[in-house]
Amino acid sequence: MENIKQFYILGQPIETKLGTIRFIKVKEYPQFAELLGYLLIEKNELLSQFKKLSQLDESMKILYDFLKDRTMFEFIKTIRDYNMNFFGLYQIYEGHVELFKFCFNEDVFDKIETDKEFEYYKELILEMNAIPYEKPNPNPEIERFNKMKRWLNHNKGESITFEAMYTSVWAYLGECPDELTLYQFHKLFERIAQFKNFDISSISAMFSEKPKIEWWFKDLSQNNEEQQYLDEKDLKLKKSL
Repeated sequence: MENIKQFYILGQPIETKLGTIRFIKVKEYPQFAELLGYLLIEKNELLSQFKKLSQLDESMKILYDFLKDRTMFEFIKTIRDYNMNFFGLYQIYEGHVELFKFCFNEDVFDKIETDKEFEYYKELILEMNAIPYEKPNPNPEIERFNKMKRWLNHNKGESITFEAMYTSVWAYLGECPDELTLYQFHKLFERIAQFKNFDISSISAMFSEKPKIEWWFKDLSQNNEEQQYLDEKDLKLKKSL
């Protein structure tokens, strides 16, 4: 299948330059989650760690200066090329290799040639498996605001756990959802929630002068677009208040 997002729901493997990439199933999520952490490592997070450790070890200052002027993909390739085993760095490379092997059913990571390709496949893996990940803002001050917003949402109960989704889908289907792809699993949960929104809004509309019904067939991608985080313009506005 070609990489067409509206067909992700079918769960058919996608043909890419590296090979055929598959959709991960719900029953594979624990193993997938362990490997996924490597893909979510951001350059700024590593730089922050190297900077702290450089106070204890001069070699970390060298790593900090090296990574500062390179992309994350270039750094991973350097780890591989120079067999950098100290401080567990080689695990970052091995983790990426294993994750891509898990998704493609073959060893393909070393076929990636450029940072642009790496970012493409990184985003593809996240999108195909409906991973709710917000890429950190490179501006530290903006990212602090965004982390605070995520923390507040979590404490208000707006953060949904895997267990809550799993049991909800199981109850709705009447059977264990293990054989669903993670993408199907997430989209089904969202549609169930939209059915509930439709029921509630339909009842509310009976008592409202300006009824607004949340239709059950609503395009759910609109909900994702509404989850906005701060950018440079927002930060300037907050400072002016």
